[in-house]
Amino acid sequence: MAIKLLPAVLLSDGFFELENMPDIQDVRLMIEILKSFGVSVEKTNGHTYKINCRALNKAEIPVDVVKKMRASFLFITPMLVRFGEVKFPHPGGDAIGRRPIDMILDSLRHMGASVEENFDSYVIKASRLKGADYTFRWITHTGTEAMIMAAVMAEGRSILRNCALEPEVSALCDFFNKQGARISGVGTPTIVIDGVDKLGGTSFRCIPDRIETGTFVTMAALTGSEIGVINCDPKHLEVFWKYMDMVGVPY
Repeated sequence: MAIKLLPAVLLSDGFFELENMPDIQDVRLMIEILKSFGVSVEKTNGHTYKINCRALNKAEIPVDVVKKMRASFLFITPMLVRFGEVKFPHPGGDAIGRRPIDMILDSLRHMGASVEENFDSYVIKASRLKGADYTFRWITHTGTEAMIMAAVMAEGRSILRNCALEPEVSALCDFFNKQGARISGVGTPTIVIDGVDKLGGTSFRCIPDRIETGTFVTMAALTGSEIGVINCDPKHLEVFWKYMDMVGVPY
């Protein structure tokens, strides 16, 4: 969730306080990208950041950082909305199989953007994105989140169909609605977004990492240990608990 919140703040020139942010390498790289844009970022304790986007001044994403993490492509949509044009290198990061960003580019085209694909980069332009009725051809939580970012300030209404249902998607909608966005259908396969002209800053608590929670539970199961996992949200792992039941893991 944290690596979605950090690009999302760029859609507003307001002030943000983000709590419960994990101290991991991807977050540090995202902060590095934000600072390269002129954004003020202050870490007030191990897990809270104060961010001021008012001084945002450039839309060129540093190539060296992009090559280190795939999720850096989430900056494409906010920078396009703010500047009307963004040049983005091919993302790098973890090599765990083929994971193209073509659906994100396709959704931006449906909203009126022009997309130029070069050997080493993409150039995307749009004076203002237009609302669209768009169906994802397969369920993608990152694609859903990227299009939510595109639609919150687009002109008119967007209807997103076959959306991902992960809790991170709902949390991102909650984050934008706290800023004055108009998003309905949160937590369902069909999300309706009426674009607004401006978003404000807000304070927001990042939801716990359900994958990290599941990792500790699995560790306990494999080692026959008793482990207490705190500061998590068990409701985010309802299917996971079904599988723990099936193999006889008590919890």
